Amino acid sequence: MASSSASSNPNRFQTDLTTKPQRSNAANFVVISLGILILLSGVGLLFYALVTTRGRDAIINAKVITLQAPDDGIVTDFQIRPGEEVPANQPLLRIENARASTFDQARLQTQLNTEQQKLKLQQDQLAAIVQLRQQVELDSRNQQRLEITKFTELRRKLQADISAAREQLALAQRIYQRRQALAATGAVSVEVADQAETEYLRQRDILNALTKELASREQDLQAARLGLTLVNTRSNYDPGVRLQELKLQESQLRSQVAAQTAQVNGLKNQLQEITRNTRSRQEIPLASPVPTVLWQASVSNGDVVTRGQTLAKTIDCRDRWVDVYIGETALRKIRVGEPARVDLIGKDRSLEGKVIFIRSGVGRLRVGEDVLPSIPINLARESQVRIQLNPDKIQPSEFCDVGFTGRVTFQNL
Repeated sequence: MASSSASSNPNRFQTDLTTKPQRSNAANFVVISLGILILLSGVGLLFYALVTTRGRDAIINAKVITLQAPDDGIVTDFQIRPGEEVPANQPLLRIENARASTFDQARLQTQLNTEQQKLKLQQDQLAAIVQLRQQVELDSRNQQRLEITKFTELRRKLQADISAAREQLALAQRIYQRRQALAATGAVSVEVADQAETEYLRQRDILNALTKELASREQDLQAARLGLTLVNTRSNYDPGVRLQELKLQESQLRSQVAAQTAQVNGLKNQLQEITRNTRSRQEIPLASPVPTVLWQASVSNGDVVTRGQTLAKTIDCRDRWVDVYIGETALRKIRVGEPARVDLIGKDRSLEGKVIFIRSGVGRLRVGEDVLPSIPINLARESQVRIQLNPDKIQPSEFCDVGFTGRVTFQNL
């Protein structure tokens, strides 16, 4: 039965062998998706290659601050270890020098003592002159008061004498006139008339002398009221003149005391400054004006150091950079100010920064020479590109990543 069916349709098996197999829709979707993914990956790699430039591996560097001994001494208070951060202006260590010279301090102290003694002497002289001047002023006032009283009494007495002399002169004049008339009639002798005339003339001279004396005493009284004197004393001592001399001496002494005081104050200031300097030389703290991390310690507590000796080196983690060398053909994609990334090798961290300068001709050019050396044909044409790192992601315990190697990638945006 079976053989009969086969013999009746001999081409059935041949037709099945030549028919092409049909793929499912799912398989077609997978193939198309893989193709699109490969295409997108290629486009992405092409775009990444266009917008980025990769440089060689580079080592992170930083600004180094070298601490040197300012003077001879012994190291003390050095408690910081490498990798530890030191705040700004905090002493890293101290240098003690108990043998710091105090000669200048002793010399200034001696000079100050001498000038202070001179100032004390001048002040004593000034005090004596002031006291004497005050006494002379009192004497001058007393003398003026006494002279005014004296000349006032003399004027009053002279005025009384002049009044009496006028009465005597008037009487003498009447007697002279009467006796002259009697002598003319012969009642009295001529001698009697002459005596009366002589008495009259004498009384007139007395009145004139008293009038002049009164005028002189008026002048003396006016001078006394003005603080002047027109009469010499027995010792020729004039308090007014003496007072002027004392005032002049007082003024000169005050100027000398002021100048001497200024000199003493200047010496005190110098002595204080030298004392501070001496103390600072006996114990000198060494600190950094910026926060730093101790990179290397060359000494330890108790070590004897000399002036200028290197004590330690610290790094300023805020001033870090990377130098990478790029072929000159790739410089067209790099510009100053463009961002860059440094991927630390062996760490899952990266540092950000920007290009601060590009320098070509490194190793092939001697700047300033008129004659350039010949350049070998196979010498690499590379340029130095420096990337200043941002002052963040700082880890003092790892020396702020200084010395670590990283791969630099430039973002050509």
